[in-house]
Amino acid sequence: MIVGTNEQAVLQQILVLKSNNIALATMKGMDGTQRLLEQIEAISPVTVTVFRTKAAGDFPAVLTSPEEAARQFYQIIKPVWSGVKVDLYEPVNEWHGIQPEYKVRVIMELLRLGNADGFCLLVPGDAPGNPTTFDEVRGYAPIYRYILERPCNMVSAHSYGIDKLLSESGLWLGYRHRLNLIAIKEVVPLAEHVNVILSEVGPYDGRRQLDCTTFVNDMMSYSSGLQSDPYVIGFHAFTLGLRGEWSNWTDCISSVTQALLNNNKY
Repeated sequence: MIVGTNEQAVLQQILVLKSNNIALATMKGMDGTQRLLEQIEAISPVTVTVFRTKAAGDFPAVLTSPEEAARQFYQIIKPVWSGVKVDLYEPVNEWHGIQPEYKVRVIMELLRLGNADGFCLLVPGDAPGNPTTFDEVRGYAPIYRYILERPCNMVSAHSYGIDKLLSESGLWLGYRHRLNLIAIKEVVPLAEHVNVILSEVGPYDGRRQLDCTTFVNDMMSYSSGLQSDPYVIGFHAFTLGLRGEWSNWTDCISSVTQALLNNNKY
């Protein structure tokens, strides 16, 4: 997940991988990465590019009408989305304090609005460990049914190790998408045909900076673990470029590239 980093380092990674017939499954960028994402799209068209803007905040305000909340939110982000051509647009980041039924209605309206304007969306944008109940997962049935009919859209989830490495975090955190699939299939039997992108992942809680060897080994182990989940398109490691309290893996880009090259030999 690119928040702000050395563009040339990222492009160099893409070019080296492409020259070895390797393509990253997906790349995500935030505000300021629009040009970089379009360059990645041009170099590696098979890489699913994702863009999110914070122009309207992380998620819509709570209003009497969830549809109106979605419309107001969308009117702010739409002009920003119009300025970049990517595969998927992620409107929301980690809902907090929102009733499940309200959230589903907001997401449904965002899907309708975005699709009408030619944008394919990545939703719902839940925080790691969420939804917290399987009833809430089953409540996503309208979202899954809508996406099954309009498969340019995809489902997102966030996965962190919280208190351990991501690859060691188990079903309730790193691999929670498997539990979610079991639950949603009870009401949407074809749910495994909905593509999933893990739009934020990382070891621990996203704040612990590890050495590159440990980080890369964790990401490669996690990637290997996802091979049994064909509906998962890929994941976005958090993060490239963000400073302050958050982990920043910019210095590990070359190590990631080498690991991918080594893995491709077998």
